[in-house]
Amino acid sequence: MMAYYIDKKYQVIGMGNKPYEVRIQILQNTWDKCDLDVQTGVNNILASEPIPLLSSSGKGNGIKQETKGLEFHTQTQKRLQFPGGNIRTDTTFIFDSYGKGWGH
Repeated sequence: MMAYYIDKKYQVIGMGNKPYEVRIQILQNTWDKCDLDVQTGVNNILASEPIPLLSSSGKGNGIKQETKGLEFHTQTQKRLQFPGGNIRTDTTFIFDSYGKGWGH
């Protein structure tokens, strides 16, 4: 059975400027690999709803669409990631990867 650090619904806000709900899952074993600064950045993003959904050109903190998927866009070199994630079509975001930010 999968252990999750987070598995709950959050309000997010994207291009349409209307908040809606997605389910965010963060696997515990992936979370445990994250550096403390990444964990702090992710927790800060999750604590402030609606969470901004950022396009590939978007700036600031939030969940960002990159070509390889979604990542928590924090002020860190490494990022918590959802490979293959699509901000427009996915209603569950499964963050099960941790690595160098795709955007840099």
